[in-house]
Amino acid sequence: MKHHLYTRLVPLVAFTLAMASCNTLKESADPRYAATYLSYPNGMADIRLELKENARFEYQMNIFPEPDNAEGDTVPEQFTFKGRWGNTDDNYILRFRRRKKPDLYALANPGYEPSTEVVVTDERTLRFPLYDEEVVIWGVKCFREKSE
Repeated sequence: MKHHLYTRLVPLVAFTLAMASCNTLKESADPRYAATYLSYPNGMADIRLELKENARFEYQMNIFPEPDNAEGDTVPEQFTFKGRWGNTDDNYILRFRRRKKPDLYALANPGYEPSTEVVVTDERTLRFPLYDEEVVIWGVKCFREKSE
C-alpha cells in the first residue's frame, strides 16, 4: 500500500514544484511601468537601463578609463546586456539572458555608497523597488527619466 501511494504522490509533488517554479519566473510586465533609468554625471560610468513596454530591457554601461591609466586609454569600455523584465506590486524583476550577462553581484554590491536597493535574487535576476525615482547601479546613482 505504501508503494502505491508513493508512486502517485511523487509525480504530483514534482508537477506542483515545476508549476510553482515556472510561475515565479513569469512575473507580468505592466507596460505602464516601462521606464528608463539614466546615470547622473559622474567620473565612473554612463549607465542606461531601458525597461521597454514589450517586457524586454536593455542595460548599457560605458565604463570610463581611470584618469591615471598606464595605457593612456581614453575610450570607454562599452557593455550591453539584454533580458526580460516584469513587476510585482512593489518591485521590478529583471532577468538577464543566460549566455551574456553581467556579474550581478558587482552591479548590486551592498557596500556601495550611496547604498542600493538593488538585490540579486539568483545568478540572472535582479530586483529593485518599483516606485523609487532613483536607484544605485554599480555604485552610480541613476534617476528615472520623466515620461512625456
